[in-house]
Amino acid sequence: MWYFSAPQIVFGDGALGHLAGLNVTRAAIVTDPTLVRLGYAQRICDALPAGAATAIFDAVEPDPSLDTARAGADFLRGF
Repeated sequence: MWYFSAPQIVFGDGALGHLAGLNVTRAAIVTDPTLVRLGYAQRICDALPAGAATAIFDAVEPDPSLDTARAGADFLRGF
């Protein structure tokens, strides 16, 4: 059994504007190639606080394989 508890979830109108107020120095975006191609991942990076280091892992496919999860973990460890 898995449990995940997020301290705060922000969604809906204005959610992107909330990112600028976060106290972060690094952020990793995990997504698929389509959302990168459409510019959504970059919009998230641009909305983060100035100077925050960002990285985008865009190799996620529907029903990700164990190999994809491992590749993502390797990517995040390197970041």
